[in-house]
Amino acid sequence: MKKTINKDIKKYCSEIKKHLPCSSNVKLAFISELKNRIHEYIEEHPDEEITISDIKNRFGTPESIASSFASAEDMQYLHKKAKKYIFYKVLSSILLLALIMAIIILTKVLQCDHIINITNNF
Repeated sequence: MKKTINKDIKKYCSEIKKHLPCSSNVKLAFISELKNRIHEYIEEHPDEEITISDIKNRFGTPESIASSFASAEDMQYLHKKAKKYIFYKVLSSILLLALIMAIIILTKVLQCDHIINITNNF
């Protein structure tokens, strides 16, 4: 797949994202699923030179996709997928905080080990 089609797909998806009336996590889940379908479509037609016009004809304009995306079945799936994104965000934040705390504690321990106590015992 050529770089130009990847750039066009990215721009196409960002246009769709602008028109979606939902939370950012649901948008992320929806766009992720759409990108997967677009790439599957491109892989199904290896001999053809797929353009962004072909993709728009196959999947629709950003406005039409955004206006028709809210079917109940799809929304349940997207909310489930969005919860996974939220979980991974929270988990990565917790792991990052734990790593920072471990580094702070380790530096404190190392500093304490290198303190030399000088006493005058006369």
